[in-house]
Amino acid sequence: MTDGKIYTVDASHSIAGALAVKDGKIAFVGSAADAKHWIGPSTHVESLGGRLVLPGLIDAHMHPLDIADLDVCDLDSRPMSLKDLSAFVAKCLARYRTPPGARLVVHQWSYTAGNQPDLTIPPWRGPWMQCPPRFKFSCWATTTHHGAFNSLALAQRGVRRAR
Repeated sequence: MTDGKIYTVDASHSIAGALAVKDGKIAFVGSAADAKHWIGPSTHVESLGGRLVLPGLIDAHMHPLDIADLDVCDLDSRPMSLKDLSAFVAKCLARYRTPPGARLVVHQWSYTAGNQPDLTIPPWRGPWMQCPPRFKFSCWATTTHHGAFNSLALAQRGVRRAR
């Protein structure tokens, strides 16, 4: 590949202009002039047209939405008491003008820190029940492996409250 900006991630954060791939692996990164030594009769040469090449990250388990700056109801993993969490949810409902019957999704909930009950909000069901009953509410932990939902959101999925 030639005519590119190849970020090398070396100690000086240098940018190269070309790279060569042999047997599926990067064999050369450097200048376009030096890359000519890698070009043979059966070489496929591709121009990058000035585009940027970054090193790849291969991870079997990642959460890309947690690194994007999205305009969503986001707790940023801040631990909160249940009372503070309820107030935060109420502000999100107002900010995003959530219509009745719609779902409010709260992102990056810290399920292992905070969540202290008080006299006005009982543990576990407390903050989820403080969400007005006409809204579906789901709160997802940073990893998205843990979540909390109010009764309306659960009912939508056919889950009924145990008696």
